[in-house]
Amino acid sequence: GVLSEENMRAVRFNIYDVTLHSDAIHRGGGQIIPTTRRCLYACILTAQ
Repeated sequence: GVLSEENMRAVRFNIYDVTLHSDAIHRGGGQIIPTTRRCLYACILTAQ
């Protein structure tokens, strides 16, 4: 689960709006994926 940073199954997130940096060097997978993972984990932990 989220507390032990394990893979989760049957979880879906709908992302409606994204603003990416105009410079390609700042929007690669190495920049986006870890940040997105932390944000989505926080969403799960704070959900009611």
